[in-house]
Amino acid sequence: MFKKKEAKKEAEPTTKPAAADVIEAMPIGVDVMDLEGRILDGNEASTKMFGYSKDEVIETPVASYMVKEDVPRALEAIKGCIAKGFYRGFETTGIRKDGSKFPLIVDGTLIKDLEGNPTSIVIAFRDVTELKKTITDLEKTKVELEKKIRDLERFQKVTMDREKRVLELKKEIKELKKQLESKKEWKKEK
Repeated sequence: MFKKKEAKKEAEPTTKPAAADVIEAMPIGVDVMDLEGRILDGNEASTKMFGYSKDEVIETPVASYMVKEDVPRALEAIKGCIAKGFYRGFETTGIRKDGSKFPLIVDGTLIKDLEGNPTSIVIAFRDVTELKKTITDLEKTKVELEKKIRDLERFQKVTMDREKRVLELKKEIKELKKQLESKKEWKKEK
């Protein structure tokens, strides 16, 4: 049993990947910004998403990469992150270097030094263009299905009303046949 543990230990890697390597390998954008919202560092996914080189974005305000109408909310999110230690699900519209716009969802986490003083904020963000498209497509499908359900309900009502009318007519025909038979019988008697 002891030998199995030793063999397992030998098979394990001797070093863990550095946090910077893990962040760099992530498929979502990750930036580190100071408490005023200036970008200090970012991973490759971040630079690809926006179309800038890392050197172009260092020391620039994160607000430079979103539509102006979202900047006040972004500044409030930063303040909230400093106060609470995080923010989640901040939706904004990003602006790429080529000027194209795209929807983003951003999460932020406050980083503190050893004494517990806030030093920076790590933000992770995702381009949610495909998600938004899927939601829009689902909403259209929902509207179409609701219309089909209403059409089916109308059809069912018309069909049920028709069935009811057919039964009533059959009853009337039966009653008329009885009356006709009675008249024939009455005439025969005379």
